[in-house]
Amino acid sequence: MSFGFLSARTAGDSLSANGRYATFVGTDGSDANFFVYDRVEKRTIQVDLDTNGGTAGDGTAQVNGEEPTISADGRFVAFSSTAADLVPDDANGVEDAFLRGPLH
Repeated sequence: MSFGFLSARTAGDSLSANGRYATFVGTDGSDANFFVYDRVEKRTIQVDLDTNGGTAGDGTAQVNGEEPTISADGRFVAFSSTAADLVPDDANGVEDAFLRGPLH
């Protein structure tokens, strides 16, 4: 999968304990999405995917206050989002918390 970012920024305190995995926020200019970069494999994984594995984004803000946080072993990422298409039937308009993984 290829990602074309207009901008990307690393998130504070978002490295795994051994420094191999780092979270960051990437944006294509309209929506921001959450990613994990494996510094050894040189591979990027998007973690805020919808239930079908597609890029989330229903016109609402993807990044809402909190940066993604990675577990010490790099297997799990926690984040929050107001996107209504990350889980089925999310029509409450309220920010939700997500835990994605295991990533490897």
